[in-house]
Amino acid sequence: MAMTVAAMRYLNDEHNGRVNPARFNFGIDINQKRYDLAKFLTEKIIASNNVGAVLVTVPPQSNEYKRTLAAYRHWVELAKQDPGGGLPPVARQLKPGDTYAGAARMREILVLDGDLEDASQEAGASTSETPAATAKRYEPAWATAVRHFQFHHGLQADEKIGPPTIAAMNVPTAMRVHQLAIALERWRWLPDL
Repeated sequence: MAMTVAAMRYLNDEHNGRVNPARFNFGIDINQKRYDLAKFLTEKIIASNNVGAVLVTVPPQSNEYKRTLAAYRHWVELAKQDPGGGLPPVARQLKPGDTYAGAARMREILVLDGDLEDASQEAGASTSETPAATAKRYEPAWATAVRHFQFHHGLQADEKIGPPTIAAMNVPTAMRVHQLAIALERWRWLPDL
């Protein structure tokens, strides 16, 4: 009996979300999405030769949900590698070539986010300068990666590093995971397409 109740809760949470959006005045009615859970268990799960194949049909099937789920899984792995953040504030906007005490950490964050290739593969890096010399500078070779980061975080994609860009780069990876988990929950509230 306890396993049946747990299975029903799991199916409902995967299909409709764990929280009813009406509690937050979202104006979304999830009652239209509700399964007859007893019927679903007996006709779809118990009668199936491949329970896993049935379970993958329970969450939303939209491409948006699937992309958000892939991003969530990706950020869970990133959070295991690096907590994110750690950039010092800037007093003015930095342009490529400007000195910046957090340049080495900024490069690490751009690599972590996937906006910049690892240093060993970085195109345009000067071979005549030592890594220590370039670690204090916003390298011109990073400008495209910064623009990409800014675009994907809803910032003005101008390659200039100002307080909004630093703030976005300083968001901990665990917070990004949390934001994506909330986005997945909201996708579950929406009607099936």
